[in-house]
Amino acid sequence: LTEFARARLARTISTRYRDAENRMLVITLDPALEDRIRAGFDHTERGLFIRMSPQMIERIARGIGQEVSKLTAQHRPPVVLVSPQIRAALKEMTAPYLPTLIVLSYNEITRDTRIESVGMVTDVS
Repeated sequence: LTEFARARLARTISTRYRDAENRMLVITLDPALEDRIRAGFDHTERGLFIRMSPQMIERIARGIGQEVSKLTAQHRPPVVLVSPQIRAALKEMTAPYLPTLIVLSYNEITRDTRIESVGMVTDVS
């Protein structure tokens, strides 16, 4: 339900994080890492249940932090763009390590927004 509501706010969200040329600079995750995250949590009636080890979560956060520094060095918002299936889980997992990280899903980006990936988080083993 939250992801549906956020998708309806795509115009507001996109406008907030893009520049005057409609560009949004983002960090992305390797598809294999997204799959690993997707396999590491469950939706329950009480919300998200993260099954990944604290060590793995910390490695993911550290990898994202290294890539996000490319954005913050340019005084850009620290945006990570991921699939809608993992957005909430990734935000929850990284919040203790990267509290200002903005985790957006592809559904929250309008068609007129030009996405530019400035980095990709790959192997965090």
